Amino acid sequence: MRFFLIVFIFLVSCSSSKRVFICGDHECINKDEAKLFFEENLSIEVKIIDNQKEDYFNLVKLNTENKDENNSNIKIIKKKNTKNIKRLDKNEIREKKRELKSKIKKVKKNKKDKSNKDILDSKKTVSKKINTNEKTSLVYKKKNLNNNICNIIKNCNIDEISKYLMNKGKNKNYPNISLANWWKKKINIAIIGLGNIGSYLYSYLIKNKKQLTKKNRCIPNVHLVCAKNKKKKRNISIPKSKWANNYLDIVNDRNVDLIVELIGGAEGVAKKLVFSALKNRKHIVTANKALIAKYGDELSSIAEKNKVNLEFEASVCGGVPIIRSLKEGLIANKINKIYGIFNGTSNYVLSSMEKNNKSFNEVLINAKNLGYAETNPQADLNGDDVSSKLKILSSLCFNSFLNDNIHVEGIKNIDQEDIQNANKLGYKIKLLGYSELINNIIYQRVHPTLIKKNSYVASIDGVLNAVVVEGKPVGRSVIHGDGAGPAATTSALISDISSILRGNIKFPFSISRSERKKLKFSNISDRLFSAYLRIEVSDKPGVLSNITKIFSDNKVSIKRLVQNPNKNKGSSTIIITTHNAKDKFLKKVLISIDKMSFILKKSKLIRIDDF
Repeated sequence: MRFFLIVFIFLVSCSSSKRVFICGDHECINKDEAKLFFEENLSIEVKIIDNQKEDYFNLVKLNTENKDENNSNIKIIKKKNTKNIKRLDKNEIREKKRELKSKIKKVKKNKKDKSNKDILDSKKTVSKKINTNEKTSLVYKKKNLNNNICNIIKNCNIDEISKYLMNKGKNKNYPNISLANWWKKKINIAIIGLGNIGSYLYSYLIKNKKQLTKKNRCIPNVHLVCAKNKKKKRNISIPKSKWANNYLDIVNDRNVDLIVELIGGAEGVAKKLVFSALKNRKHIVTANKALIAKYGDELSSIAEKNKVNLEFEASVCGGVPIIRSLKEGLIANKINKIYGIFNGTSNYVLSSMEKNNKSFNEVLINAKNLGYAETNPQADLNGDDVSSKLKILSSLCFNSFLNDNIHVEGIKNIDQEDIQNANKLGYKIKLLGYSELINNIIYQRVHPTLIKKNSYVASIDGVLNAVVVEGKPVGRSVIHGDGAGPAATTSALISDISSILRGNIKFPFSISRSERKKLKFSNISDRLFSAYLRIEVSDKPGVLSNITKIFSDNKVSIKRLVQNPNKNKGSSTIIITTHNAKDKFLKKVLISIDKMSFILKKSKLIRIDDF
């Protein structure tokens, strides 16, 4: 390896001057870095007059203040090289090795002498320079470096000097000093679970490795994968060397830095994996909303203790970046309300029933065929999926612990007649998750809701999700996008992975466990709602008067009443909308009406929200 000539640039000044060593494009951290850098690269030493005795070296300030090459406060001079480097033969190499060993022994005997530390630090550098395969063939010539660098470049300032030296270095195949050492850092990733999402994620990481490295200044390396069925046919090719026998091998592998959990479920393997990985100081990225909703408080505590990340952007609303928005983008706001469409399957069913005039079962079959609904979509249809997501969002919004006190209703009882009635009244039916903070009491609810056609949330159809956040000072913020699918979920997973690649170690629920609040969670019985009721009755005299009396007895005021008789069946459908009343009174009305003898079918109640 060549011994490249050392270039020193210094500033002639008074006794109060300050010496600064510049390693390429930055100030050298210490003398050791300066020495090493000077030996391997073109370098500059700057001596500046600092009458104000500033505590730090400001390269930008120096540049702007000293662009005039005639400025008396700065002079830049090439210092003559004093080293006479010549060809090394084998005997000289052996002699230098002996000298080096001798110096190291002396340093070890006198550890208190800090001045000798430089010898130990330079061990690798010197050893490399005495490489027998390369060095014996290298011949170095003496060069006269007495010329002033300012005679070469037009503008004698720090920026121009740096550019000149860096370009000269590139032309002579010197190391690219514009890249920091941490550029080469690598994070080993393990993916556990290779279904549609896991396979898509693996493929994305392999294909976009270079791009992600540039954006995050860290290499995302897929180190290992693991799946329940290794022989399952997948549309990706995975080398045998990357397959782990089981997830426990991955958890205990010291080379694994980050684990992506895509198994699903709140219990079993997924639970054991995540708990064990966090305890072993592995970063976790997961799309498992059920696990976070149930054990999020415990998991966040372990992650906080071990100073690793627990990221779960993909667990709520797929490609909608609501988690990171709450943690970072909306961090300045005091949030009092969050609501929206959190489930793509239920939204697809309801919007298709409206547009295509088809029954609930017909639309559900079509959703399964298109891949919008699981083989068993019960969690989507009965509101459990939305409930899990709402728990997570509430905790983030209100800095509280997770709580199961949520009123949950699904969409199984919604039929085509309800869709048409809502349309005639100027509404659409949507399955909403809704959480609000009132006087330090949190109200959480999931249920079908009639919302006005002209509202923003009503326009969200198909498998799209939408989240509305209200707070101060921002007011109302709306985010919408694909709520499910491999592509949308991978987008969220990559967001979490990139955050870890950048070294952003943060609390899973935005703040530390000690700062999170134990707020009171209340049911919705005393909350005020207006409501839609559909009542199927026999077409008899006195029926309507009995119904209105039940409303009056339970302190519920009727806003609108529509009666649709069916003469062929001798029945009638009564549609009622109410003024605001307490939820417990609305439920009493419903129970009382269904006890009447003239009721032909169980009555329906759907709340109305005015956004």
